[in-house]
Amino acid sequence: MYKLTVFSFLITLGDTFLISLPRRRIAEQVQHAWLQKEEFLVPQNILGTVAAQTVVWLGIFYCPLLPLLNGTFIFLTFYLKKYTVLQNCRPAKRLFRASSSTFFFQFVLLLGLAMAAGSLTYGITRIRPSKTCGLFANYSAAWKVVPKAVETRLPRAAQQVLNYLTSDAFSCPFIILLSLILTMCVSQARVNKQAIKELKRQLMQRVKEKWGLVGELAKLLEEPMASGSHLAGDRAEPVAAQVFALIVFSCIIGEGYTNKPRSSELFCVFNHNQDACRYGVGIGVLGFLACVFFLLVDFYFPQISNVTDRKYLVLADLAFSGIWTFLWFVGFCFLTNQWAWTKPTDVLVGSDSARAAIVFSFFSVFSWLE
Repeated sequence: MYKLTVFSFLITLGDTFLISLPRRRIAEQVQHAWLQKEEFLVPQNILGTVAAQTVVWLGIFYCPLLPLLNGTFIFLTFYLKKYTVLQNCRPAKRLFRASSSTFFFQFVLLLGLAMAAGSLTYGITRIRPSKTCGLFANYSAAWKVVPKAVETRLPRAAQQVLNYLTSDAFSCPFIILLSLILTMCVSQARVNKQAIKELKRQLMQRVKEKWGLVGELAKLLEEPMASGSHLAGDRAEPVAAQVFALIVFSCIIGEGYTNKPRSSELFCVFNHNQDACRYGVGIGVLGFLACVFFLLVDFYFPQISNVTDRKYLVLADLAFSGIWTFLWFVGFCFLTNQWAWTKPTDVLVGSDSARAAIVFSFFSVFSWLE
């Protein structure tokens, strides 16, 4: 086994420096189509490594230093192959697909392990050692030394444990347990495979739906919009939202602040809560300015030729509409709550304006809906 491993490494070394290197030198000098650098064949080199590992498995019992020797040779072989593929070889014409060949190489490696294990098992348990075999010379098989060593070297408790592990009382339940685990693993693998297929199908369906929606949106954006229509299509005229916002903040600014007869300090008519008046004025003014902006955009929208810009304008309009609908609903609830807690004696003037602000904040919720 030592000689076989050493001879295999010498073949690799000779192939690198006595065949690949001279061929590359000649190919560089001749530069003809019939004489080129050799191709680096990945499957052939992998199978060579698998064969070396199989030899190690086969001879590890008879040659204890064989794994160390083979590990050293594999380390050196890696750098030899690296030099060969970078200096002496040309790119392969056929692309090597590792994903399609991994199972084959693993199967060959497992087959080599099974053959080596079978050969070693037969040699250890069935073949009688030679008279010069040292420790095994007095036994009919090399395996016979194991029971003898267990009886003479191990304590009684350890012997009982080993006897139980090798008995039918342990082997049968253990095999049944392994069978159940294997069955569960196979069943789970099948379920996972079906789930992956279903997820892939759903993913493809979602992608098709998204592309369909993108196509429909592109068609809608390419169509000229009718004069006077708003970007959101089904929403009420922005003029109504603009008028409602103007009424709300005008009522609050005009008569939303009052004072007591003997004091010059102004306070908000909504339960003396300054935040209520500020909130109503804020959303009213911003809503009014937003309506003016979207009216201008609506006017120039048919002249915008870029589909991306049209899409972003529509999305911005829809997003702003949703946000401002929510803010108007919050404002209506806020103003109504504060007005309900307001004492009649605290409001001498401005009660009608406060009620108008509440009513038109309620109408503004629907003016911004789709």
